[in-house]
Amino acid sequence: MNNTKLNWLKWIGVIPAALGAYAFSLLVVVLMGLLNQTDDKFSLIFWIQKIVPIIADAAGGYAFIAVGTRVAPNYKKLTGLILLIILVLISGVLIYLMLLGTEYYKATMKVAMIISATFAYIEMDDY
Repeated sequence: MNNTKLNWLKWIGVIPAALGAYAFSLLVVVLMGLLNQTDDKFSLIFWIQKIVPIIADAAGGYAFIAVGTRVAPNYKKLTGLILLIILVLISGVLIYLMLLGTEYYKATMKVAMIISATFAYIEMDDY
């Protein structure tokens, strides 16, 4: 397989890889939250219901940008910016809909995702 075909396959895989990394990071963080159980029921309930979803969305946003830019064969900085814009637009619409329905906590989760995705974009180098 020549390099052009491999580059096309990598470009086709950018979005699926980014979405897969997002889903995988959500799964890992939620499972880690479930495994860190204590005897104190209040702290466990608070941890699972409040903190873990925020951490999971933040990790998902970071993984979405980080993996998507690493899969891209070239123009990695531009690819990261485009992925960040897509994530911000979709999250912005979701935040708006959540705030209309007074689901402020879920909107906080999406804000954490946007912030961590922005950090992932700022941290990335042209590798």
